[in-house]
Amino acid sequence: MVEARKVHEKEPLFPFNIACYMCQLGQNEIAKGMLEVAFKLDPGMRVMALDDEDLKPLWEGIAAA
Repeated sequence: MVEARKVHEKEPLFPFNIACYMCQLGQNEIAKGMLEVAFKLDPGMRVMALDDEDLKPLWEGIAAA
């Protein structure tokens, strides 16, 4: 995953999608970290995150930030 992040370091959908996968696996702390990266690359991704069912366990924290 580290090598792929380097290749796609400016693509916000890459960390966003990893966050979705991690959240579904119950790895919420990793998911939060990936979302932070995605949000830094594109702040508009926050709205997308609040509409993605895969991230539902994190919605409260996303909305509060």
